[in-house]
Amino acid sequence: MYALCQAGLMTGWGVNVMIFSNRGLIGLLSMAAAGVLLVQTAVGAASYQFFDLKDADWPGDSWAGSISGDQVGGTFIAGGSRGHAVLWTLPARTWVDLNPGGFVESWVYGNAPGEQVGYGAGPATGPDAGGGVYPSHALLWRDSAASYVDLHPDGWDWSVAFGAGDGQQVGYGGGPGTAGKSHALLWQGSSASAVNLNPVGFTYSEARAAAAGQQIGFGSGPATQGFVHALLWSGSAASFVDLHPSGFVYSEARFVRDGQQVGLAGQDSTKDPAGRYPDARAILWTGTAASAVDLTPAGFTSCVANGVANGRQVGWGKGPDTQDNYHALLWSGSADSVVDLHQFVPDTFTSSYASAINASGVIAGYVVVYVDNGTGQLRPKVHAGLWVPGLLTGDCDGDGVVTIFDVLIVVQAFGTAAGDANYDARADINGDGVCNIFDVLLVISAFGSSTQQ
Repeated sequence: MYALCQAGLMTGWGVNVMIFSNRGLIGLLSMAAAGVLLVQTAVGAASYQFFDLKDADWPGDSWAGSISGDQVGGTFIAGGSRGHAVLWTLPARTWVDLNPGGFVESWVYGNAPGEQVGYGAGPATGPDAGGGVYPSHALLWRDSAASYVDLHPDGWDWSVAFGAGDGQQVGYGGGPGTAGKSHALLWQGSSASAVNLNPVGFTYSEARAAAAGQQIGFGSGPATQGFVHALLWSGSAASFVDLHPSGFVYSEARFVRDGQQVGLAGQDSTKDPAGRYPDARAILWTGTAASAVDLTPAGFTSCVANGVANGRQVGWGKGPDTQDNYHALLWSGSADSVVDLHQFVPDTFTSSYASAINASGVIAGYVVVYVDNGTGQLRPKVHAGLWVPGLLTGDCDGDGVVTIFDVLIVVQAFGTAAGDANYDARADINGDGVCNIFDVLLVISAFGSSTQQ
């Protein structure tokens, strides 16, 4: 049992705190203004707290691509380049490996309350085409690996599910009559329910998200002079609405929620080596091409809006002000409302991407850090991440003020890591998976702050 034996008086930014435990003295902290400012992040003001979701046992990269309620969907690399679908549950950030038996890899791209969608490949999906390459099948999970449902349409060659909402799942696939190209697909929980959404005049299409009976994505063909256009459907191929805004050459719709659609548009349809459009503009729609709003902030040369909920949009962008590194971004309906979420990410990460947002404003995404690959060369490492709004740095118990009770929470978890019996995620203030001196510094630096300041 820990006890705080002495708490020094705060004088300006200086604090002296002596903490004891049944294992002895942990430390005497004496911090001046400069030291506090190095570890403080928007204390006493509306802010976001970033959490690194990468588990220490994962050998490779990880991504968080979707969020619904208290569930976050994504993927981690389990070995080599093989991904495993993963589901995190908030607020504890516990995770479940969704990769089913009979599959060598799986990915989650979207989720809705109690269900996750993506794809899987392995002996369960067909014969090995050589080198361990198996057909991709669209999959639907309900919170566990064993619960998976194979959505792959009978007779098709491959399929992927990308989004889910209100009992519907959407994605794309290829098969008879698609000439080797993707056609947008809509399901309602089973393989037999598959509907081909590819409109007349289009040779290619993908559906990316679904909500309230609407589906969004993009497609191209003679109807678009071969350029990709953002599309909105209402359950059938014939229902499509071309969302392509005037003045642009290409456009894509990426997500739909609460009557808003988000995506991108631009002039140069040539993608860079990473598969991104170099001149993309983040776009917000409300059901028609004429409703398009350009969310791209001043000073940004490339932007994407990838998620929306409750009137807030998220994505990423880059420009001179970001040293040409992508930064995760948050909007509230206009370019001027932008918040650069990268400011809440530890300095070790050079880039960040916001993939999705839920109704409470919690944002899922990923960050990138460059590390030595053992040969003196740097390579990117990707960590799944989470931005949690409305939290006061150091307010471990969530009562809106940083007090001695928050300090005690950190002290009691001191020296533990994620997976340990005594690990307390509330005490892991910087979200690095370890409760250490940096978390102690953060809670002490915030001592006395409140959300009312």
